Amino acid sequence: MAILNRPGGTSQSKAHNNVSKQIDYETLVRIVTEEVMRYLQEQNAKPAATPAEASACGCPLPAVNGGSTADPVASCPTPVVQPSGNEALAAIPPAIPAKPFKRVLCLFTGANEGFDVFLKTAEAWAAQGVALDGVYSESAKSILPMQRLSALGIREIADGSAFGHHFEGLKQYDMILLPTLSRTYVAKMALGITDNLVLNLAYTALAYGLKMMGSTDGLAPSACPVCANHLPGIPELLDEYQARIRRMGVQLFPMRRLVAMAGTMILGVGTVAADTGTEVITQLITQHEAAQLPGPVVRVSRGGLVTPSAKDVLSQRGIEIEVVSKS
Repeated sequence: MAILNRPGGTSQSKAHNNVSKQIDYETLVRIVTEEVMRYLQEQNAKPAATPAEASACGCPLPAVNGGSTADPVASCPTPVVQPSGNEALAAIPPAIPAKPFKRVLCLFTGANEGFDVFLKTAEAWAAQGVALDGVYSESAKSILPMQRLSALGIREIADGSAFGHHFEGLKQYDMILLPTLSRTYVAKMALGITDNLVLNLAYTALAYGLKMMGSTDGLAPSACPVCANHLPGIPELLDEYQARIRRMGVQLFPMRRLVAMAGTMILGVGTVAADTGTEVITQLITQHEAAQLPGPVVRVSRGGLVTPSAKDVLSQRGIEIEVVSKS
């Protein structure tokens, strides 16, 4: 309560009056604060409005201090109709297929040297859950046994749109293989030519930093005699082209080594290339014999002799030496 002082009061009374005013102000603040807190507590203690207590249109305003009110003049949106059980099930999108154990994209061109080795290896990969896709050049379609490839489960992709914008779908693959790299395509890659889907995919995969490996069997001087890889100047040119695409990021190996290394990278374990039936050579191999031996692999018995000059000739011809145990 305010204390009223008579006019003309003593200085002591005035001082007492000033103290009383200060006390009254503080008391007022305390009382108001307590009332506000009590009101808020009462509002928070009220139960939330039930749907029947909400507005007829079901448009409640945002909750204030835990409560819920409805604006009687608010316009209501169109009510949402809940689907029936069957409709709800039909509306659920199909599950995204799980990514296979590993994915490999094969870019096939027009060489078939060492192809039987690749086929048997691809069959082993597929049996272990590796998903194989293939893109074929026109020459590959006319040279390679397409039915055998299809029987292995290699899915053919004929349209570049399947890889999406900027071929970003390439990023789903764990490896890009060039198992039938031909002289024409190694030259085009080395010279930066992009006149078909295979080449465009190869360049884009390298630009994305994807692992790419290719076979050199179709580039050896002994490969495809009618292709004239052995003519003077051609082997040197092919060596230069191979060096160029290696600098781009392509790893090149003879087929048997290629599938063994690729299998290790894809499956995490060594993959033994299938036996092509090549006989094991047990006698001495000299430079003369080395010039006559067919490629792409020469199988030599462990303990057998290959002269240094013979090794040089086989290397120049792109033929790999494989040492096997005696049977």
